[in-house]
Amino acid sequence: SQWVSAAGKFLENDLKELLNIPKKLKIYDMMAVGYPAYQLGPRSPREISEMTHYEQYDQSKLRTDQQIKDFIKILRKKDREELEGLMRGMGPKKD
Repeated sequence: SQWVSAAGKFLENDLKELLNIPKKLKIYDMMAVGYPAYQLGPRSPREISEMTHYEQYDQSKLRTDQQIKDFIKILRKKDREELEGLMRGMGPKKD
């Protein structure tokens, strides 16, 4: 499951309307429960040794903002490609 916070005014009114919750009630939080429609493959952002520091901070392990942005783009591209592959496999079954 995934934790979904609906506290505050940002989504509260829309959720009340969608779920037919009386206006006088307050939504503090919500949690989705169930099984995912698909499962993305396992991934690790980096090797643990690249993120672990011993005794003191290791400046050589620092990544620049651009390196982080590039890394996120690569992860998103992989996720998108994997999801598209799963979606193609979920099409109508042919006998």
